[in-house]
Amino acid sequence: MKAIYNFLLAVIVLLITQISFAQVQSVSGVVTDLNGVPIPGANVVVQGSKTGTQTDVDGKYSIKAKAGDVLVFSFVGMADATAKVGASNTVNVKMQDGVNLEEYFACDGSVMSWGESRFLEAEAAVRYPTVFTGSAQTAFNDGVADDFNRKVATMGTYLTTINTKPNFGYSAAFTTAQKLHAIMFQKWIALMGVNAIESYIDYTRTGYPLTPLSTVTTKTRKPYRLIYPTSEYVANSGNVPNVVEADVFAINAFTPFWKR
Repeated sequence: MKAIYNFLLAVIVLLITQISFAQVQSVSGVVTDLNGVPIPGANVVVQGSKTGTQTDVDGKYSIKAKAGDVLVFSFVGMADATAKVGASNTVNVKMQDGVNLEEYFACDGSVMSWGESRFLEAEAAVRYPTVFTGSAQTAFNDGVADDFNRKVATMGTYLTTINTKPNFGYSAAFTTAQKLHAIMFQKWIALMGVNAIESYIDYTRTGYPLTPLSTVTTKTRKPYRLIYPTSEYVANSGNVPNVVEADVFAINAFTPFWKR
């Protein structure tokens, strides 16, 4: 009888432990750099969820989480840090510098190059020839040349070569679609590592340059837009709509205005 009693007691203790382990609690702490300087505006997110917050001017935060949850800390220019919530409701974190070339080149551009503006002029001349009367060919050539100049590279016969190939050079284009593809393809090359967001917008706006779907995709097309990052739901939740995967593959209220 005593053995049964002990067994039942052990089960009850285990259940109580599990329940308390799963209880949501208020977890708080301070986020600093390696020198102990507070980091204001750092994102704090419960991994795998949309629950998150930001640190205040003193680097302090408070978030709802349960024991076993993993908190992810992120801040521009710093390496992401993680911490597992345990029995304590205080989690302090030190973050370290973590900028690398991949992160740098993935950043959105803020300055339009002369070459980019010339590609835009070439596109405008093709679409609206009665309004933009400049030479689309000249603007196209200028855009390509500027790309080489910015990269301190020798153009050589590149321009002559592509201008014999439809969809890649302007002179070889016989249709409006081929002209636009040539412009957007060369603009895409010029913006590589400079302004990835603009290239994506150009693709969703024009459909060029043509690129194949992944061989393992279950979708029939590429998305019309991207889903907001978790940081937006954390820092700007009042203005960010809840966009799900199905929404980005259909034209709806969430689609960028140039595709509606």
